[in-house]
Amino acid sequence: MTGYGLGGAHSRFGDVHWVGHGGSHAGYKSYFLLDPQRGIGLALVANREDVSTYDSALRIMAALTGQALPQPGHALMPGLYVAENSSEWLEISGNNACWLGATETLYPSGDGAISLSSHLPMQLRQKGVVIEGEIGHAAKRFVLPHRDDSLAQAQGRWFCPEWRSEWLIEGDRLVMGIGPSAPVASLECLGQVRLLATAQDGPWEKRFALHIEGNNMTFLLNRSRVVTARRGEVNWA
Repeated sequence: MTGYGLGGAHSRFGDVHWVGHGGSHAGYKSYFLLDPQRGIGLALVANREDVSTYDSALRIMAALTGQALPQPGHALMPGLYVAENSSEWLEISGNNACWLGATETLYPSGDGAISLSSHLPMQLRQKGVVIEGEIGHAAKRFVLPHRDDSLAQAQGRWFCPEWRSEWLIEGDRLVMGIGPSAPVASLECLGQVRLLATAQDGPWEKRFALHIEGNNMTFLLNRSRVVTARRGEVNWA
């Protein structure tokens, strides 16, 4: 029903029904896309991981089969949004929607916009200054961030002893780990003790949410990647 199975995902628009899968590691990214009815397909491999292989594969397959892809675009208000009652965030920029660090191209659909990805399906609508709809088949509602003292509440050292990990927040900077090569992220307030961290991972941008509850701080990315740290001192012995 979702179009996403064990290792394969359906791409559907109009009467088109293609099947594919993609993946990446440091230094490469790939996608294959098959048309079972016509018995044709393609494999796309890039020697860098910041390439939009899925969008490229769609365009190539459309040219091979004589299909007309919809043009990217939407009528959503650009900017950064945050969920009303969770740590999720959404940014609308250009023709893209970035949710918890995962970016999808948007296409017009009725009074809103959709993605063509079964990996991360999106259906979004603008309601005043609110964006509503579904992401990953779950209902979502995003509002504009409310700037408060969340950054002040996050100051100090945070530890995850089971992973021997340490984070230090000073001002609007998050230092991850120890030593001269420790990555540094800038922090932006999302309100209600929630922060958005932005760091560089080599040439690529890495963004994740932080949510503080008492002496616990949770780091959240897409794909259910969650780590919880605790405030205070720790004995590494």
